[in-house]
Amino acid sequence: MQLFGFTVAAVVAFMIGFGAFDLGGTVSFLIFLLILFIGATVRAWHPLIEWIRGPSSQL
Repeated sequence: MQLFGFTVAAVVAFMIGFGAFDLGGTVSFLIFLLILFIGATVRAWHPLIEWIRGPSSQL
């Protein structure tokens, strides 16, 4: 569900950047990719951080 939320936020940012602020397709697409990259990074790093913290984080 988190990845879906980041995807929707990226599409909304793309549409706002392209339509409302008239940034152009290239800049809007870079904003879209940046938000997707942040979402994927958060999703990938969360289990790794929990694994590093160990069983003490479950208390």
